[in-house]
Formats: sequence, structure tokens, C-alpha cells
Amino acid sequence: MYRIQAEDRKLRKIRRICRRRKYELKRTYPENWGRSSSYRRDFFAAYPRPLGGYRCRYCHRRISDQKLTVDHIYPVYMTKTGNNLGMRLIGIDNVNDVRNLAPACRKCNIKKGRKAGIWIVKAIVGKYEIYWIIRRLLQMALLALGLYLAVRCHLPELIHSLAVSLLSLY
Repeated sequence: MYRIQAEDRKLRKIRRICRRRKYELKRTYPENWGRSSSYRRDFFAAYPRPLGGYRCRYCHRRISDQKLTVDHIYPVYMTKTGNNLGMRLIGIDNVNDVRNLAPACRKCNIKKGRKAGIWIVKAIVGKYEIYWIIRRLLQMALLALGLYLAVRCHLPELIHSLAVSLLSLY
């Protein structure tokens, strides 16, 4: 098995040679769809350390510089399998483009893995601070609504009466 980086013209020639010699050519993909060795350096050059430090795009936790991982929002794996239409639609031509990179904590990066879908949406929306503020306000509003309904519906008395009736069955 060989790994070759080649331009399109040279890649066509390699494919022809493989067909003639009856070699099996597993996968080919353009060089710009593979992981580069400098994507972390490019990320830090494009996004210098903010005043409060980096925050994970997926869970919004503060990340120390030692625990920071640079995540490819659109996974490298998907581009290698030929599924890169989503990236092209948003105007990214290279998987290592800084617009496709995001700071992530190790836990979220491992959980995301090769997945896309909602993770891409989380990464895009998660870079805006207003998203996290609105999210926190909605969480507090739902908690307040739950507490209000529990008090309003006399939930403690209801639970007690259900427990008594269930115990009387035995």
C-alpha cells in the first residue's frame, strides 16, 4: 500500500497505470481534502488567544492551553470518502481552512469524532456569545416554569397520595 500526494494530471496517469497492471486503487482524493501538518499553527495564527482564554464551541467550557484541541468542524474523514458537498456549499475549498477549525475540549472532540450533522450546527452557532446567553436564559425559564407548575399543581401532595394508594395495593 502506498500513499502518494499528486496533482490531478499525475493522478489520472497513476489511475491508468493501475488499470493496465491490474492493481487495485483503493482511494484517491485531492491533497486539499487531507489533514495537513500545520492546521493547528494556522488556527492559532488566525485566532490569537482571546482575553478570557479559549472556550469549547460545543459546550462553552473554558479550555486551558494544554487541554485545547483544534477540531475540524466538517470532519476530515467525510471529505476522504467523497462526501464534501456541505463544505463546498458554504464556500470552503480546503478541509484545513481556518473557517473549518474550532477550539474544542478533549471530551467534546472525542464525542464528536467523525460525526457531522448537529455537531456542525453547534460549532457554527457556538462561536457567537449571544447564542450561549440566550441558551442559558431559556434553560432558566424552563426551570422556573417547571417549578411553577409543580407548586401550582400541588405536586408534593399528588406524589404522596399516589404513594399511599400504591402501598395500599400491596
